[in-house]
Amino acid sequence: MEKYKYHLLAILACLGWGSAFAFIKMTLEYAPTFQLSGMRFILAGIILLPFLFKKSENWKALLSEWKFILLFSFFQIFLQYSLYFEGISLIPASAAAIVVGSSPLVVFVMAHFAFHNDKFTISKIISVALGMLGVVIMTLNGGSFEGNSEYYLWGITLVLLSVIVNSSVNIIVVKNTRPISAIMLTAVSNFIGGVMLYIFSACIEDMTPLNEFVPEFWINLLVLAIISSLGFSIWFYLLKIPTLKVSEINIWKFIIPVFGAVFSWIIFTDDNPDMLSIFGIISIALSILILQIPNIKNKKNRV
Repeated sequence: MEKYKYHLLAILACLGWGSAFAFIKMTLEYAPTFQLSGMRFILAGIILLPFLFKKSENWKALLSEWKFILLFSFFQIFLQYSLYFEGISLIPASAAAIVVGSSPLVVFVMAHFAFHNDKFTISKIISVALGMLGVVIMTLNGGSFEGNSEYYLWGITLVLLSVIVNSSVNIIVVKNTRPISAIMLTAVSNFIGGVMLYIFSACIEDMTPLNEFVPEFWINLLVLAIISSLGFSIWFYLLKIPTLKVSEINIWKFIIPVFGAVFSWIIFTDDNPDMLSIFGIISIALSILILQIPNIKNKKNRV
């Protein structure tokens, strides 16, 4: 029963990340990309600040591991999102979505070599294949996959590198034995990474003055910050549970484009579901179900 609770938490994190696409689309009307991202992650760190004053939080450990925290913030927030935003500016959105959707596949391969108890299995291979098929169907149905830009290959490479960085961070969190809680790691890395992005924005973008933002912007920014603080806190917490395999947790990321599509259908009147999207969702649902079958069988055998 406890394992199902963990799966529900993974779904909640993916629900937030899936809904973020719609809020980002609305908020980018008011601010350039890196400024928006910097503000989002700075606020996400601030939101978690009250939770860091519990007796269980180890501030001494945090201060003693400042080099690790800085490097983690750089990779988890600054490098990952810099590569991602630069990459998607050079390629069609459909191509970027497919590359980002391959995240569970990349983690799947990394986990095979990083952990002795997280190897390739037939059910995992079929699950990942169906999940990737679902992502491709849903993505290509939404636009062209033509790569006419001379920077197309470079854009694909940058987005793929951002996925590799994200997957590597998952492995690092699992292997990390430092006494720093998931909430503390999320709060500090989001805040520091956000500051890095904001400074980067000041160097390369025409930033929007803070007093020019309308209330709608601040509301959407707050929602995005809550999604980041909640999503990463849940994810890092799940990755630190010894009984959960990193590949099996990451398979839930296949539902992020599903939630993204559903939120877009609800919010944007010109975006509606069709048969290909439904087939993509079914393929992703089957990919997750197949991975759960061995767990269901083991539970019945114990009974």
